[in-house]
Amino acid sequence: MIAYNHGTIPLIEGGVLPNIMTSCAALIVARLGSSRLPAKHLIKIQDKTMIEHLINRVRKAKLIEKIVLCTSTRPEDQALVEVAERAGILHFQGSEHNLLHRFLGAALHFGVKFSVIVEADEVFCDWKLMDAIIERGRRSVADYIAVRGVPIGSYLHGIRTSVLEQVSPLLDDSWATDGWERYITSTEFFSFKIEELEVNDEIFALPSVRLTLDWPDDLALIREIFARLYVPGEVFTLREVMALLHREPQLLEFNRHLIKAYDIHMATWPGLRFKQKKKSS
Repeated sequence: MIAYNHGTIPLIEGGVLPNIMTSCAALIVARLGSSRLPAKHLIKIQDKTMIEHLINRVRKAKLIEKIVLCTSTRPEDQALVEVAERAGILHFQGSEHNLLHRFLGAALHFGVKFSVIVEADEVFCDWKLMDAIIERGRRSVADYIAVRGVPIGSYLHGIRTSVLEQVSPLLDDSWATDGWERYITSTEFFSFKIEELEVNDEIFALPSVRLTLDWPDDLALIREIFARLYVPGEVFTLREVMALLHREPQLLEFNRHLIKAYDIHMATWPGLRFKQKKKSS
């Protein structure tokens, strides 16, 4: 169940809502330039690469109209384009460092009005939450929707292209935009309508859970999870991952120490900056 501001409604199990909001896409954001775990998205677990496992998760969403792998124009990232082509999904190559520019370029290229941002590090994101973000976007006038109440490694964001069109021109293409959502949620220069989609479920309330893919010890935990849950041809749910970690909490020791390390890493992110200060109407 997901708790909305106006009450609690079930996650979507099937069917498609009336086409109130057209052109919804999932933008899978990935590049191979990580220094902490090089080429991590092409690391193979069981019978597929990490990015292929993620594509299969996104494919299970019922309200996603297009799946776009968003990578950079660096030559090394051509390997990700080849994965997208083999998988039969769309791809877009844009700014290496400025994610907001890359999102906007992909959205405009494919005529997308609303995007669910799926960062490739979030390897256990849940397709039902993708559908819930789109449903929320159709029922509200939110500019940006963030999922709350799930562990790192399953975060998702919903954003309208109109927001990217306002923010992106004020940023230089060479600027790194780590923590890109800060430009939408934590700045005095814009007045976007921000909403949170809160997941209220005790199974996700497990302390010290880190499911994202940043460092080798994160990969070690992910391998253990796949070893226990993966069945070829099937996709296990985030709920199954959390149930496993409740049963075997010792697995969390693989990367518990990285929680603090990541907090230190976030402190190195560049501050927000704009070419000009312009308050949105």
